[in-house]
Amino acid sequence: MQNSKSKRELEERIHSLEESLTELKRKLADLEAEEQHEAIDHLNEFLHEVDHELDSLRTFWPEAMRELRRMLGRKA
Repeated sequence: MQNSKSKRELEERIHSLEESLTELKRKLADLEAEEQHEAIDHLNEFLHEVDHELDSLRTFWPEAMRELRRMLGRKA
């Protein structure tokens, strides 16, 4: 009788622990998904900044080349 009670208690405890582990795995997966979304958002912000800097460079480059040519004594 004691053995079967002990066995049943162990089985119940294992079941409870398995449920807890499943819940922890779900929470971890949720956190990882959230981190990925945040990383993607930051990547989009970074790409927007790079695009803006590239536009600025495209605007500035012809003027810089004209000034360089003028300084070197060549025609623009």
